[in-house]
Amino acid sequence: MLQAAELELGYGRLSAKAWNMPVLLALHYKHEHFQDIRQALQQVTPSMLSARLGNLHELGAVDKQLIAQPRPSFLYHLQQPAKRPIHRLADNLDSIV
Repeated sequence: MLQAAELELGYGRLSAKAWNMPVLLALHYKHEHFQDIRQALQQVTPSMLSARLGNLHELGAVDKQLIAQPRPSFLYHLQQPAKRPIHRLADNLDSIV
């Protein structure tokens, strides 16, 4: 499952780094704010989450959008090319749980 998603994504072995795939899955499930993602993943530290979101943004898998109101913050979304493979991965994981 993971290998198929990684192949389709085309960003290399994302699962080789801790938290990459859980972050992508959290975004798939519409956790868009940093704190929402952090709550969804519970065990991830703020610095690790920040690093993973930054790396995934640099790769082009995640979009980072500045929201100015009511206070400056960022919203994170899966980029269009990442949506289908992550959706498929989420469905496959749901089917075995």
